[in-house]
Amino acid sequence: MKSGSKKRTTGNRFSGLFKLLFITMLSLCTIILAVSCTGDVNTDDSTGAQQTSGTPGSESVTSSDEITSAATTSSGNVTEPAGLTSVKIGDTDISQYRIVYARSEFYRMSLMPQYKEYFPVWNFNKESAERLAEIILNACGVELDIVEDKSSDDEGYEILIGDTSRDAVDSLALSELASDSYKIATSSDKFVICGGEYGTTWHALDYIEELFENALSSEEKTLEFGKDFSYDGEYHLTRIGTIGDSITEGVGASSAAYFAYPAQLSRYLWKDALVYNFGNSGKTMRSDLTDAYTKTQTYTDVLNAAPELDIVTIMLGTNDSNRDRNWTALSTTAYKNSCKQIFAALYAKNNDLKFVLANCPAYFGSDGFGSETVRDLQQELPEELNNLGYNTTFFDMYEVTSSMSSYFPDSLHPNDKGHMLMAQIFSEYLYTLINQESDEA
Repeated sequence: MKSGSKKRTTGNRFSGLFKLLFITMLSLCTIILAVSCTGDVNTDDSTGAQQTSGTPGSESVTSSDEITSAATTSSGNVTEPAGLTSVKIGDTDISQYRIVYARSEFYRMSLMPQYKEYFPVWNFNKESAERLAEIILNACGVELDIVEDKSSDDEGYEILIGDTSRDAVDSLALSELASDSYKIATSSDKFVICGGEYGTTWHALDYIEELFENALSSEEKTLEFGKDFSYDGEYHLTRIGTIGDSITEGVGASSAAYFAYPAQLSRYLWKDALVYNFGNSGKTMRSDLTDAYTKTQTYTDVLNAAPELDIVTIMLGTNDSNRDRNWTALSTTAYKNSCKQIFAALYAKNNDLKFVLANCPAYFGSDGFGSETVRDLQQELPEELNNLGYNTTFFDMYEVTSSMSSYFPDSLHPNDKGHMLMAQIFSEYLYTLINQESDEA
């Protein structure tokens, strides 16, 4: 029994010594761990802010404001404000204004169900108003109301787009502006932007946009149009003359003035061009035939207009092949010589003219109009004309119209929609020439 008791006493002493050693080592590890963590970043659970201890006994806290500030700096510099801080017209902030645009001359027709399809582009000043609103919004974050002009609805501070009914427009005599001219002016509580044509009103906004861009790049970040602000500007609208026969004149359209393809061209190209119709029904390219285009007053008119034109399109030949059903080599020579005579006469009036020679539109009947022979001849001629010094390109009107038989009810003349589709595609081609003119200028 004594021996057993002794053994138990020895085991208890060893167990107590081991526990003491373990506790001592655990305490040392805790101390070492605490010391090694000095200077580490900790997170305050109550705020989410970061706490940093740099040196023993010191502590700093970065606030959420300081974090935001740091996010808006670049290389130690605070980022500049994105937009203008102030835009005024006279003494009034621009936010007090609204934009009022003048109605298009096509307004009433565009609302009629039977005509809506043929006015895909018509509300020109509204487009200008929307462009101006976007310029202002992007520059200073102010979104202005846009309303249509109504003579009885004059409500104080207004930016007027186009020839509105307001007295300010009359006082500035804006209705007398030349086609390529525009005026921007402050008049009492109105700010007027108006051109002699829809297109020059649109391009008056080029100047406005430039003013905003300059203000945005300045240190002040402000823009002011004073009480006496006035600017007279110019933008050259390309003049296009269209020579042709009955299809150009507008036969087949319900109204040649509104729906002949040249009239519709003018709407598609309104921002950059004016289109003049020199079509004459039943006429031929060949001067040796009875119905020669060169024997008409219309030809005299286009020659008189030539000095002011930039582009002339010529689409004559549909009647030539019908007048001469037995086309021969002599017929080809007569056609070529007549074409060159017309080009020479126009070039003599204006040697900067660009010419577009278009072939005959498709004919869906059984007579001799617009024969393949004449179409091939028309496609060959531009090379000869360019060799003579006439800046000439070719437009394939036959290709455009070859699948449009449903829009040529009499097989020869397009209806309103036929004229519209011709204008739509032709305008895309002519726009490339207009852009070339702008680049050259």
